[in-house]
Amino acid sequence: MQSQLAVRNALMIISTLLTGVMAGFFFAFSYDIVFMLDELPATRYAEVMELININVRNGMFGVFFFGAVGVSAVTLLLMLPKYRSATFLLFLAGFIVYLAGTFLVTTQINLPLNAYIESWNIQMPPADWAEARQQWQDANFMRTWSSIAAFLLYLFALITSSTQPQSSVTATSRPAQA
Repeated sequence: MQSQLAVRNALMIISTLLTGVMAGFFFAFSYDIVFMLDELPATRYAEVMELININVRNGMFGVFFFGAVGVSAVTLLLMLPKYRSATFLLFLAGFIVYLAGTFLVTTQINLPLNAYIESWNIQMPPADWAEARQQWQDANFMRTWSSIAAFLLYLFALITSSTQPQSSVTATSRPAQA
């Protein structure tokens, strides 16, 4: 029982760290790179986005992006026996926020837009290039704030986990029968 609790707590910490790193990544991108992209003309924008997408697709990004979902899912499974606890509910909320607002937004909005942008003739971007840029940026801000919210919910789950009494009754801890 104690070893399962230790594993669960370790996975909660790992999930929190993975999600926190992703929140930091998206935050830095949203409040530095996006502003720079707004300053670029269409041809330069297409070129820079292509370079960004090539470089972001790497193993380390994958470990954190997919790991935040995978490790958190395993953590939730281990937490199921305490499904009514504040810790479980906070962690579940964080998982749902990250899954819907970061993971799904990335796979369903940002990645298709990346493919669309990569299909452009860099020397002659389409007439709707600014609209595509805005859609991509709006989705990026959504995943930024979703990952920050998920990170905060995971932190609150960790805090409640450390303040909730653990209910493990052993033979030596039971009150004596009269």
